[in-house]
Amino acid sequence: MLNALLGGIIGAFVGSILTFIFTIGWDKYKNKLKFNELLLSVLLELNENKDRMNGILENWPANIKKQFEKDNSVSLSEQEVKQFNWSFPKPYITDSWKSLILSGHVNQLSYESLKRAYKAYDHINSINFLGDLSINIFKILVIPNKLDTKTNDNFDQFCRIGTQSLEVAGSKILEEAIAAIKNELPKKLAKNIK
Repeated sequence: MLNALLGGIIGAFVGSILTFIFTIGWDKYKNKLKFNELLLSVLLELNENKDRMNGILENWPANIKKQFEKDNSVSLSEQEVKQFNWSFPKPYITDSWKSLILSGHVNQLSYESLKRAYKAYDHINSINFLGDLSINIFKILVIPNKLDTKTNDNFDQFCRIGTQSLEVAGSKILEEAIAAIKNELPKKLAKNIK
């Protein structure tokens, strides 16, 4: 009787330990899957934003586009700025990045990947801010105002090129973040991302 009772207690103890170990392993596995899914989502988001930014340069006047591609920067005269239309871009998406942060999984990124992703999303947030600012400045320009001519001209130039200049410069920053985050993924998942 004592052997049966002792056997039952040992069996329950071993079963509890095995269940506990299995549960921890299963949770780690699910967390790794969730982390990889969130990273894939962030990569898709960054790629979509980068493609949008690359499309901005494609629409620039040919002479300015050629100069920018050669020097990776450009200084524009007032006449060159007038070649651009007013630009009020819709906000760039950042939902996947926010989800990664809110999930707590962002801490699993290496320091280098986190630094590059943060820089990319800071740049995107700056573009979104300037896009909103362009709309507000445009509201000032379209109604009669008491600002001097030079201020109105500066506002006009900002609405034409202010946001676009950041958009075009952002593509390289996003490419660096994409490369860093791809290194965080298992090779079989990373190969499917452009």
